[in-house]
Amino acid sequence: MSVQRSPPTGSDTLSVRSGSYPDLPSKTVCQDTPEVQKTFRNKRKLGSDYEEIMTEFSEMKKQITTVQNQMSEMMTYLSTMVNMQTDNFKKLNVDVSVIKQQMHDIKLNSDTLSVEQAKLKLDIDNLKINNNITEKKIESIESSLQHDNTSLNRFSMSDTREELVAELSERNLRSRNIIVMGVPEPKADNPKERREEDMNAILNILRNILGLKDIPDPDKIYRLGKYQSSRQRHMKVCFTSQETATLILKSKQNLNDNNIKIFSDQTPQQQDNMKMLKYELEQRTSSGEENLCIKYIRGILKIIKEVPKNPNQHFLHTKS
Repeated sequence: MSVQRSPPTGSDTLSVRSGSYPDLPSKTVCQDTPEVQKTFRNKRKLGSDYEEIMTEFSEMKKQITTVQNQMSEMMTYLSTMVNMQTDNFKKLNVDVSVIKQQMHDIKLNSDTLSVEQAKLKLDIDNLKINNNITEKKIESIESSLQHDNTSLNRFSMSDTREELVAELSERNLRSRNIIVMGVPEPKADNPKERREEDMNAILNILRNILGLKDIPDPDKIYRLGKYQSSRQRHMKVCFTSQETATLILKSKQNLNDNNIKIFSDQTPQQQDNMKMLKYELEQRTSSGEENLCIKYIRGILKIIKEVPKNPNQHFLHTKS
């Protein structure tokens, strides 16, 4: 009888130190174990079902690829459309801005046209008023000429109205001017310096001698006739309005210089009429008529019999 031993617990041997059982003879095990039988199995053939599945899979793969390509094309198309829409939107914004600017310009032009239309309407109204005044003056001149045979002889029957209109137009232009006599001729050789001296002399007469401090500057002044240092020429002073010239003529009584004289700018026809009226006044005064004077009646010079109540009243006598 063999003695059974317990598993080693010490550390006398390697087997004991490793804590494992002793190695059993492998030959004994191999002899007791029956020989393992090796078998080989052949791969199973799938047959026609597998081919159909692979064909369907291939078709599905192609369809998926086709769908992917279509989606890629669709995305490209959508991107292109988005870019086009963005460009169109930008162009539309630019067009809208241009249209807004054009509408703004049209509004400004419309406002300007409205202002110009109002001015034009005012000018038309003024022209109508001036036309009415002109027609009245023409009627007055015609009425005066009808009673003056001497004046009527200066006009032919066919040209009477045209010459009357020309005469009236010239009188209207000259009504804004005055004639100044007695202003010494400048000694400067330079024409520009002479004109400046004449301008200063006229302004001194108007503002200092006549006392018209707020009178506007003349539009232009010039002397009548050719320049000669040995003689003194009359001066024509032109203003922009008839009212300025009329104010100066009414204020000329305030002149304290006997060498300086101021007259209205008369047309040749007015000068001839004045000469005839002065001659007639002298004849009637020599015949014994008294209190006669030459006076404007409704814009027409006439000889009237009147005693001035105001000694400063502006009458035209034979000495003027």
